[in-house]
Amino acid sequence: MPIPLKKASRCLSLCIRPSYKLLAIVFYSLLTSTAAIADADFRVVSAINQDQQLVDYQLTLTDCQLVEKFEVTAGTFSETKVATVDDQNRCRFQFTAKGNNYLAPSVQITFKTGMVETHSETFTAESLPPTINLNSVNVIFIDGQQYLAVSASATDDVDISYLAFSIVGLRASDLRAANG
Repeated sequence: MPIPLKKASRCLSLCIRPSYKLLAIVFYSLLTSTAAIADADFRVVSAINQDQQLVDYQLTLTDCQLVEKFEVTAGTFSETKVATVDDQNRCRFQFTAKGNNYLAPSVQITFKTGMVETHSETFTAESLPPTINLNSVNVIFIDGQQYLAVSASATDDVDISYLAFSIVGLRASDLRAANG
């Protein structure tokens, strides 16, 4: 049954029908519990020095407008920072970790709602260097045009953060003209 306009202006949320109260409470609790979640990501930005137990990281937090502060720990490093939001609504923080547990950074995020969330990652030093194999180089024809097709594969025992190589194709007539 609809609430008359005169009564609605006086009772606000108290005049919600009982069947809708539960739905409103569930919806509100979902909003408050999921609104404060930010993604955290640690990236290694230097070579891992196993001899000195030393590495540089960058921490990136998303949805940083929701974050009040964050405490970063890794090895002997520990620092609490007030959230400073960039133009993409992220917080970024670069730091150097050393000592025991330097490969296991963690962050404790305190949200403006008072909620606290912890995120940690574990890294490993590379024992084998990555490999790249040039599988094939072929000249192929598509619609009467010649193209250079290159196939390569890369492997690593930890991870591959990026792979880049440049291929230049030269026409045989250009090589002959240059006495090549």
